[in-house]
Amino acid sequence: MDSKSKHLTNPITIGSVTIESRMFIAPIDTGFGNNEYGGFTQAGIDYFVRRAEGGFALLFSGGTNGDCVVDGCDGILNHPEEFVEQGRQLNEKIAKFGAKLFIQLSMNVGRNGGLKTPSPLPTLANPDVTTVALTMEEIQTKVREMGKASKLVKDAGFAGVDIHSMYWGHLLDSFAL
Repeated sequence: MDSKSKHLTNPITIGSVTIESRMFIAPIDTGFGNNEYGGFTQAGIDYFVRRAEGGFALLFSGGTNGDCVVDGCDGILNHPEEFVEQGRQLNEKIAKFGAKLFIQLSMNVGRNGGLKTPSPLPTLANPDVTTVALTMEEIQTKVREMGKASKLVKDAGFAGVDIHSMYWGHLLDSFAL
């Protein structure tokens, strides 16, 4: 490795988590790695294990629903035992290669899918359609549910949480407008 990139093999600490190298895979939705509620399919588990085996020290999942109370979706909080068991199995497998996995939690899609946003905003798909404003109670519910989801992620052995946010009309992106 040349002198310009030798730092890639140095450890880095994020919060209280030490990552063995700076070889990361950014958050990505594989389209096949998650089941209907955001847990992992066998293909998804195999995908992350292969990346860990290939030398990536930090992996990120694609967006996983952290709040489903306000928007009425299905998410990891609706299947806690199954999610924790899958997570523990996945984390044990990637740990054999020294890798860690952060879950990308989402508050859902905001302007992208025409759901609720902090104030009425045009949707990205059709600017003639306006979203519905969240109530203060719904915002508080979303925050509370994301806290519960983060605790569940920790219980499943994941190294951290990445909050899916600032692009393409996701809910937190809508707060920045």
